[in-house]
Parts: sequence; structure tokens; C-alpha cells
Amino acid sequence: MKRVSLVCCAFAGVLSAAVVQVDLSAVFDRDTVLAPGEPLVGTSGDFDGLDSNLGVGYALVAEGWDGHQYNPAANGPPEDGVIADYQLGPLDGLNAINISTDNIGTPIDIPVPAGRYGQVRFLVSAGDGDCNIPITFHYATGRPVDALLMADDWFDDFPSQGAGGTLRPQLATVANGWDRFWFPSTFEDSNDPGLFAHTMELDPTRDLQSIELRPGDPGTWFERPNQASPTAMNIFAINLDKARNTVPEAVVTSDPSDPDELVVGVGLLEVTLTCTATDADHGPMPLSYSWALTSAPEGAVVVFVPALPVTEPEVVVLLDIVGTYVFTCRVSDGADTVEARITLTTRCPNLPPEISLTLSATAVPPRGQVTADASATVDPDDGPSPIAFSWEYVTGPLIRVDLSDYFNADGVFEPGGNCAESGIDQGGMEFLVEGFDGVNEDQPHVQGLPADGLIGPYQLGPYDGLNIIQLHNASPEVVIELDTPLEGTKLVYLVTNGNGDSDIFVEIGYADGSVSDGIIYSDDWFDDAADGTLRVEHLTPVINGLDRATSACTLEDSNDPAIFRGAIELEGAPVKSITLRPTDALSRFDSAVTRFNLFGFWLESGGVAIEAAHAARTKITFGAERGEYLFRLTVDDGDLCTGPQTKEFTITVEGGTAELFKRGDVNVDGKLDIADAVALLGHLFSGKPMPLCPDAADANDDGKLDIADSIRILAHLFASSGPLPPPFAACGEDPSSDPLPPCVYPPCGG
Repeated sequence: MKRVSLVCCAFAGVLSAAVVQVDLSAVFDRDTVLAPGEPLVGTSGDFDGLDSNLGVGYALVAEGWDGHQYNPAANGPPEDGVIADYQLGPLDGLNAINISTDNIGTPIDIPVPAGRYGQVRFLVSAGDGDCNIPITFHYATGRPVDALLMADDWFDDFPSQGAGGTLRPQLATVANGWDRFWFPSTFEDSNDPGLFAHTMELDPTRDLQSIELRPGDPGTWFERPNQASPTAMNIFAINLDKARNTVPEAVVTSDPSDPDELVVGVGLLEVTLTCTATDADHGPMPLSYSWALTSAPEGAVVVFVPALPVTEPEVVVLLDIVGTYVFTCRVSDGADTVEARITLTTRCPNLPPEISLTLSATAVPPRGQVTADASATVDPDDGPSPIAFSWEYVTGPLIRVDLSDYFNADGVFEPGGNCAESGIDQGGMEFLVEGFDGVNEDQPHVQGLPADGLIGPYQLGPYDGLNIIQLHNASPEVVIELDTPLEGTKLVYLVTNGNGDSDIFVEIGYADGSVSDGIIYSDDWFDDAADGTLRVEHLTPVINGLDRATSACTLEDSNDPAIFRGAIELEGAPVKSITLRPTDALSRFDSAVTRFNLFGFWLESGGVAIEAAHAARTKITFGAERGEYLFRLTVDDGDLCTGPQTKEFTITVEGGTAELFKRGDVNVDGKLDIADAVALLGHLFSGKPMPLCPDAADANDDGKLDIADSIRILAHLFASSGPLPPPFAACGEDPSSDPLPPCVYPPCGG
């Protein structure tokens, strides 16, 4: 809605900025309100058209003054003359337009503050009957509009309020139940006289200039024109309600507009933006424009011609890189502002390769094989270079390392546990299990760890015992020996810290005897995304905003503690041991009271072999670990603008039938003898085929076939070196994963 100040009003009072009171001071001709202190006779006019100077007629009594000493609490118009949002004329002077048979035929032209208005409201009443007066609204442009102003007898109030009961439906009561004074000296505590509003709609699209009253023209009607006290209309105030502004409409178009023409990369792209706007009510001011860049690709430099600020409906923009740009045009009519946006998506001159990928299978048994074929991939514009392919193993199933023998602190307060035993930082603080705070049973919605211990894909240790490895700056090393070597590409860990951050030196031992070093990073449990100092180059939160309990069993609804994820790259061979050395020179603690807390280790599965990583067609061989494996194919035509195109795909290693065999039986004849050692040597040095069951030929279970396996068989047969690794005495499944091909072993039904 337009905001317009009150225009030129001769009276005091507070009006809404959307209401304009017409100044009637030049056309008032009757005083119908008896002001406080005013003489009872001789100077006042009256309400009902009878000249009070003749000693007869009625006047309204100003509130708190009735002119009669026995009625000090008379009910009349307020002394400041403000009724609702109408301001009466001064109570000590002429304050109403009085129209009766005395002035029929005399038009009254009332100027109004020029402007556009939605409606006009006349505050009126009549004495001794009802009446109608023709009026005309004069506009700055176009034809005038005629209407009929109505007033009702001041006793014609609503039926529910008592007297009269004949108020016409075009009128609404504004004030009612007032007292009156009858000249020359009689006070009437009648509680009946009222003032009414007649509201008429105006043309909000044109400027109103004046209102003309035309008594005597056709349509003039007085209910009792000829009696001793004839009907008279009294107009006390005229209010104009500002027209509600029509909000402009706008749309932005571009040249070029065809997406195929929005090409960057060779040079700057020039685009002309045009903001087309309409304003149905043409105001209150001419339309104004402003432009802004709302969003652009990272690294883009957008140039406006002319430079911002631009106040014209058209602007030229220069775009430099590929991506999505959003521009906003703001249009204002002086009262309301509307925004119109346009989105431009630019592309490179090069057309990227269109990847076509087929898989021979999406699910395979353990140690199965899949052929991935992207040879049908095409490059629509053949360039700028021949297509290059790259196959990548991204991630596989998580294998949890069993740490139950190494847990030395309980950092999780489980339902029914003792919250005073030990905690996440020196036994002082503990995480809470979700929905149970152990302290305040009236707080069932505590935000804690999930009751099943599963955080995303990570399964924590049991809540009914020690379930974290806690270290400080003087802790001895922890050597974690894996019962069975585990194969993976990454060693993933979940950690948090109490009272500061820490780094723990780790040494990883592999089944082939090799060793690699690394650092496990941890962060204070308050250093989450909200608290701002998380070491994001190493860690990401996996769960955040938890509550905690203190060693005094006090619940802290802190909504800060978090558990973080980190990872260490592995070197390929199965992992046999993990050694944590908190006192190593590469380990670090923020302070002597800092506590490192490890919830668990997981290996992202390995055992995957990609035969031809840079060919259009390749074979992928899996290990024994079941689950989903994610791969990524990258296709590149050498264009730096479009960049490489990628496509990810998933292959599932399913349960299937277990591969059963006996260790050492290379020739799969069901028994172990010297012929098995000879058969393996024939494969290794004489070009004989791969054994039907490579796992059976892997006599030392190190995941590869070499002369050491023949030596191990001979040592068992002739040097009493003991049994071979399982499965040995009976048919069984390989307990370790390795990259060897699938096993065919008929003696065990395979």
C-alpha cells in the first residue's frame, strides 16, 4: 500500500497515513455542537435546521459539558473532536455543512488534495427525517462521476441499540447514544443521537480533484420538507482512503536466449538483458530500475556495461566461464518493488563425451569377475583429443576390526549403567545413550548415541562394557593383533577427544611382513562444525550435537559433543597388526589432561583387481568380502573447458556358495603328497596351467603362489613342520581374503 502523509488538514488529530481528511473549513456554515463554555443561546447554530437565534432547535453537547448544572456527566462528542479517524471541526466555531430547504439549489464545490483514492467516507447525520443529496466526483482526467449522498435521522440507529431502528443499509453507525441540548435552555439526556458514515467507491486509477454537492438537482429528497422543523442534512467530515497500490509486473529476457548460443571458452560471451515492466495504476511514481548479480559460478568475473549501478531497463553483461548465472532486475513504482530474475546457463564450445557403459553382471559371488565395457562411448565433436578412459575402484564394504580385547575405558553411559565409573575425558564426561540420561527421568528426549550403537555404517562396541581405547601423553603403546589378516584400501577410524586435540602415531603391519606409518588425528568433542576449529583436512563429523553426563551423574544438555571420522591409506597387502604409540615423537597432545578416545577401526575392502585400468573395456576381479563395491569411470577428450566426464557404478559381491577345499592339495586329488609340490613347481617354472584351486595351492596362505608354497608342503611332509594353515584336515572355507582366482575343488563338492 502507498504510504502518503496527511494532506492539508485544518484540524488537529492523528490519522492513518493512508487516510486523507478533506479540509472543510471554507464550506462550514453551521455550528451544531455546543462547546464547553459556549453561551446557551445567541451564537450557536443548531442541528436540525431551525435557527437557534430564534430560540429553538437542537445542538449536540460536547462530552463532559451539558450546559446544565444537574447533568455533569453528559455523553456527547469528545472535546478534541476526534471520532474514530474522523476529525470534527472546531467545537468553538462553524463545524458542519448544513443543507436544508433553505439552501436547495446552491451547489457546494469542495476541493480535495489531488491524488488517487479507493473510497470516500462522509460522516453525516440528519435532523427530523432522512435525506438524499446528489453529488459529483470530479477527476483530473476523464468524465466526472455522479452519486447520491445519504443521511439518516440522528435517531435512526441500529435496532439493537434502542430508538429508531430504521437505519438505511448504505450507512454505518460511527457514534451513537449521545445527549442533546434544546435551545434556549433545556438539556435532554436522550442517549439516542448518532453520526453515520456513507462510504462510496472511487476510481483508483484517476486523480480526484473535487467533490461537488448539488442540493436541488434531481434526486434531492428530504423526508419532511414542510413541517415546522424541516429535515436538514449535516456533513461533519469527509475522509478519503488512499487507493491500494497495484504492484508492478516485470519479466527479464536475454539476447541471445537460445541455450545453444550461450557458449563461453573461446572469449567473453556478450548477453543483453532486458527488463520489461508494466504498472497498471501508473504510479505513484514513474517506474525505476536497478540490476544486480544474484549468483555466479565460483571464479567467474561478470562485467556490466554500463557498470553498476544500472538504472535503465536494459543492460549488457559479459560472461567468462561455464556455469549458471542468475541476474535480478528490481522495479519500483515508488510504493512497491518487484523482483524479476533470469537464469543463464553457459556451456563450453566443446561437446563432452557421452558415456555408454555396460556391465556383464551387477552381482557376483565371492572372487567373481565382471566385464565393464565403455567402448560404445562417443564424442559428438571428436575432440580436441582422442577419448581416454580411466577405471577406478572407489570404495567397498567396511570390515570392522574387533577391538574388544583392547578397550580400556567406558565412554558411553548405557541404560542401567553406573554413570560415575568412567568417562570420555579422564572419567569426567560420558556420552549418553539416546533416550536415556540416567539422571533425569523427566527428560526422555535427550540427544545421545543411538541405542543400537550404529552410526551410519559404523557399528560401535557394546554399551554393556568397556568400549573405547583411551590414551593420554604417558600411555604405553597398544599393539592390536588381528586374528585373521584383513585386506583393504583404507583404515577408517572414529575418534573424539576430551580437553583438547591430539595426534597418535600409528604403525601398520602387513601379512607380507612390510610396515607403513601414519598419524591418527583427533579433535576436541566441542570442535564441531558450529564451534569452528575442526581440523577439516583430516576429520569430518559423523554424529554431532550430542548431550553428555558428568561423573557426578549430572546431565548437561550441551548439544555440542561430536564423534569424528578419519582415514589412513593402506599399501595393498592384508593388514596383520595396528600399533598405537602415544609417546612417539610424532604423537602430540594439547595438554597433560587431554584424552584421546578411539571408538573403532574399519577397513574399506580391498581384494579388487582392475585388469586394464586405461582401456575402453576391462575386467574387474573381486576378493572374498561380500557387500557393495563402488567404481568410477572417467572419460576425457582433453578439453579443459568441459573437463573429464565421470560415471559411477556399483557391483555387489553376494553370499553365494562357499568355496570349500583342503590346503596343499594342488592337484585336487583329495590327498596331500609330494605330487602336489611337483604340480605347483610345474605351474611356476614349466608353463603348466594355473591349479584348479589356487587357494589350495597357496600352502602358506599369504595370498600368492610361489616356490615358498612348494617348500611349505615339503616341510610338512618330510620335516615335521606341522599342519598347513586352515582348512587343512577337512574341507573348509578360506578364512582370509586374497586376490587369487576362484577355486574349483571337486573333492569338497566345488
